Amino acid sequence: MYALCLTDYPRIENAEESVDGWRYPAPPGGKVIFTCRHPRGFSNGFKEHKAKCSSVTADAWCTTFTQSEKYLCPHPLSCVTEHPKIENVSWTYDRWDGKYPAPPGATIIYTCHQNSRFTDGSLKHNATCSFLPDDAWDTSFHGNNVRCRDEIVYPECQLTEMGKEYVGTVNVTKSGSVCLRWDSPTVESSFRKVGEGFDPNMFYDEHFLYQDSSLHKNFCRNPTLNTGPWCFIERGGLTWETCSIPFCDDRRAPECKVTQMGAEYIGARNRTLSGSPCLSWLSMNSVKEGALFAKWKQTFPDSITTDHNYCRNPDGKMGGPWCTVSDAESSEESWGYCDVRVCEMEKKETTCEMEGSCQPKPMECKLTNVGDEYIGVMNVVANVEIGPKKCQSWLSQATDEDVTMPSLETFPDPAIDSGHNYCRNPNRDPNGPWCYTEYATGSGRQYCEVPFCFEAYERSAVDGNPAKEYPECLQTEIGKEYVGTVRKTRTGKSCLKWSSMNSSFEFFRDLLDFDRKIAYDGHFRFGKAALHQDFCRNPTLKERPWCFVNISGEWDYCDIPYCPTYSNKTECRWTQEGEEYAGTRNVTFSGSICLSWSASKLYKRYWPRFPEDVKKINHNFCRNPNGTTTSGGLLKYYAVHPGQRYGNASRVVSTRHMGQCNVLCTSQIPIPCNAYNYRSSDGSCELIMNDKSSLVPSQGYQAYVQKFCLTEYPRVDNAMPTYKGWDGKYPASSGAYVILTCDQGFTDGKTEHRATCSDLPDSWCTSFLLGEYPECRKTEKGKEYIGTMKKTETGKDCLRWDSKPYGKPKDFSIAMLYEEHFLNEDVESAENYCRNPALREKPWCFVSDPNITWEFCDIPKCMNLVPLECKLSQKGAEYMGIKSRTLLGMPCMPWLELPLSLQYRRWCLRLPAFSDEVNEEHNYCRNPGGRPAGPWCYFGDGVDDWGYCDVPFCPQLEKKAAACDRYAGHLIGGNLNRLL
Repeated sequence: MYALCLTDYPRIENAEESVDGWRYPAPPGGKVIFTCRHPRGFSNGFKEHKAKCSSVTADAWCTTFTQSEKYLCPHPLSCVTEHPKIENVSWTYDRWDGKYPAPPGATIIYTCHQNSRFTDGSLKHNATCSFLPDDAWDTSFHGNNVRCRDEIVYPECQLTEMGKEYVGTVNVTKSGSVCLRWDSPTVESSFRKVGEGFDPNMFYDEHFLYQDSSLHKNFCRNPTLNTGPWCFIERGGLTWETCSIPFCDDRRAPECKVTQMGAEYIGARNRTLSGSPCLSWLSMNSVKEGALFAKWKQTFPDSITTDHNYCRNPDGKMGGPWCTVSDAESSEESWGYCDVRVCEMEKKETTCEMEGSCQPKPMECKLTNVGDEYIGVMNVVANVEIGPKKCQSWLSQATDEDVTMPSLETFPDPAIDSGHNYCRNPNRDPNGPWCYTEYATGSGRQYCEVPFCFEAYERSAVDGNPAKEYPECLQTEIGKEYVGTVRKTRTGKSCLKWSSMNSSFEFFRDLLDFDRKIAYDGHFRFGKAALHQDFCRNPTLKERPWCFVNISGEWDYCDIPYCPTYSNKTECRWTQEGEEYAGTRNVTFSGSICLSWSASKLYKRYWPRFPEDVKKINHNFCRNPNGTTTSGGLLKYYAVHPGQRYGNASRVVSTRHMGQCNVLCTSQIPIPCNAYNYRSSDGSCELIMNDKSSLVPSQGYQAYVQKFCLTEYPRVDNAMPTYKGWDGKYPASSGAYVILTCDQGFTDGKTEHRATCSDLPDSWCTSFLLGEYPECRKTEKGKEYIGTMKKTETGKDCLRWDSKPYGKPKDFSIAMLYEEHFLNEDVESAENYCRNPALREKPWCFVSDPNITWEFCDIPKCMNLVPLECKLSQKGAEYMGIKSRTLLGMPCMPWLELPLSLQYRRWCLRLPAFSDEVNEEHNYCRNPGGRPAGPWCYFGDGVDDWGYCDVPFCPQLEKKAAACDRYAGHLIGGNLNRLL
């Protein structure tokens, strides 16, 4: 009789089983084969195991494993390898017992002994078993250099007894109470009543380093002259308590700055970049830069004595520490920046020079024609007449009246210090990156020869070093993710620029599989065809990248090789937006598993911008099809519509801060919400999920929106709309437009008009204006004019104001900087439009004829001369209405009756800064100093006795023609603040 097997065969947990064609009872020799799906296979190294029915013993199984080894196969998503180690740390287990294999989500929490910090500043780190089938640990740290800090170093410690210079990250008091944010409404409304040491002659923010309380979050600080760092806390009401900040092991002040502004610097440098010796802060008698701050010692990070002439930054200048100097020729006082480097930059340079451990150099090329993203180290310009010349330090130009120094906030660098003399384009000059040199003429700048990146790639290929990895190869079969620089077809034909085919798009749309509901630009990554120049791309769903070779629509494929690691996608992004990312990550920053894209409306709206055919390949991998700029895993929302909010909230929640509101909005399912309203006074967060939204009064909320158009396009009565690049459903993507037609034609003689969703968030560009002003003047002098006329009355072209072609005119006030003569103190936005920055008869501009230098412009008077009781710009310096009370109802004082100290300090006597003429009775709300929130006024003699006025936005908002250049139109709606 055969020795059959009736009992069940031994099993291995988590292993897959296959039987070679038998059923119970198992015949002698009947086999079961076990395989393990875990990436590392069985833990004993075998590729497979077997169980076989014995041919000798009845009902017995012979196996390649023992009964005690039934756990040989780890769970497919578990971690078999040991978790990453950090030297000299303590760790605890979370969601597992420390035994392997570790389940997905199992976490190790690392902490340093005695509450010390890690070398990257963190208080703790963690490692989590990945949810991906790769036996990997996801860590909060990178590399092997993270360890517990050996010594306490600045800025996480005090250098002085008072600790005014402390800018570390401790945010709990001695008793363990959590600090409140310095800029919280509770603190700002009660700081004088509860806190100690606040100067009655200073604004609240002026007590803080950098002149901005919000930058200090809820960290321990000493904004007054207390005995050490402290903070406000909530303990049965608002109170304050000191913090336990250790002294540094080395209490010598570093000769470098920790932050861009460097207001914390307490080193001993006392000369400017030009070599001029600094004057003592207490020796100055004139009412100039520095003298005012000498009276308010709390603005300094250290004690001020009569001998103190060290470089400091008491007023928060963006360039860093500075000092006042005496002009040897005129005996007048002026100021200049000092040679104080950024500590981190100095450390990297020293490490590179001494230890040979150098950071990778940035790409020495630009991606765009403007090149404002360039962060290379080119610092020499080619001058045909005198040869190559080295660029001067940007900070050395800050006090030169003959040049216009760009705002340091517009530089792409993380920080600017005295050693920074690299080519940059902070003002988006159309000619590309530039710098100041000793021999620069005209505007004071010379241009740098920064090559395009594709030119650098091609040059490298000619030299025998072609790029072999991404982005110069394909990661997917159809190559939609490709962002390389091949610009010839497989037959050697040259590609046309993608933007050159936009005008004939309608003729080949259907033939080449373009979507009728999506604008031409919307088929391209980043939403702009022009950004891809003439490189091979796959904006539709063809077999592989291709390009146009003839204006008639003829096209051909390109020969792009697959990447060497074709089967394994590159798990990183090449660009800031990461639209080209084609990897396999499918877990959000909070640990949530992504849903399939088929559950979202986005794939229908943005399918051309996915790196694969998302219509056929259904997946849940992380993508960025709408080109949203991300920050730390969150979608980017932009502050828009000051004074208004979105009125159709789908959900209202209470949050602790705006960041939490952003997280909630980002994580909505099935797609993130389009916008949200946030009110800082109570943390109220309104989520906007509907497709189209209307605007209502703000009621204390600030509106935030993604970069598309959520509000309805501007309408013209009785006009018929035709939608192009979208189906009329909101939100509309950038570039989508509406053609408006009228049976009898429009009153301006045109047969059609357009409204196009612009590149700015929730803003429409129109080919028509909704009213007369600001394209006319309401006063004789037209100081309030902010229209777009840029020709003189004789037809000459106006020059840009920020180029200062003839220096500072003689009729400009000697008490004001050049830029301060312009409304909102914004000379750059004035571009080359007619303006009246001085008090001339009417608007004018500079012209290229050096014999006359300038001419008046022919700006018509408005039909309605009544001033608008609203503002057109965020700061509203053009407002010339008659409101004369603050938001709290306090009556405004006449501007010319203010004390002299206020008149100088707050620009009140600087008449060119007003939008109208100021007489003895003039007490109307104005904004002569360019305050960020709009018109304001004084209601008393004290420095704090001022308030903003209730001046709403006009239906037609601030006109920034540059935002509508690609659509040749006028900006309606949207964002009036700087993009966040």
